[in-house]
Amino acid sequence: MSEVIKVWTIPIAEGGGNDARWDQFVKGKNGRKLHFTAAEEKEGSPYFPQELKTDLRDRKEIIFFLQLTGGQKLQGEKIPAGLCAIAEPDYEQINTYPIGQKREDSFYHPKFMDQRRGFSKEILIPIKLIDGTDLHIQPAIPYDKCKPHGWTPGRKICRNWVLSQKSEITIFKELLR
Repeated sequence: MSEVIKVWTIPIAEGGGNDARWDQFVKGKNGRKLHFTAAEEKEGSPYFPQELKTDLRDRKEIIFFLQLTGGQKLQGEKIPAGLCAIAEPDYEQINTYPIGQKREDSFYHPKFMDQRRGFSKEILIPIKLIDGTDLHIQPAIPYDKCKPHGWTPGRKICRNWVLSQKSEITIFKELLR
């Protein structure tokens, strides 16, 4: 029997193309400091799952399916929505930059700093790609190629209950080589 693992779907930014988290993700990618950011609260309600925070604190094995949402642009061109990466927490970077700790200002994209009022209520998670996979932004893996294998996109961070066995993730590693 294969080992059970927690899998989370992470939209890199909200759809529509104006979420500064996208610009921050691209800046991190270009600077070789891959990470995603997420609101801890949204409109006064918890947004970042407590279970995920606890698992990160406890340094559990976690897999993130990074999702591109519609409307994002790269170098002025719209990019298609889909699955762009399989990643895991970079615990070495989390040791250096604990979750919730602000980094030096040059780390942040100016649009992110302005839109997020400096860093208020944002959680930054350093990540690294799963061995043998690449980041697929242009193009991402379309949803119709992913859904038959158990992954579906989400509008917010959510646990993927279908993909729970490490062996079930193998097909996605192949798609993201």
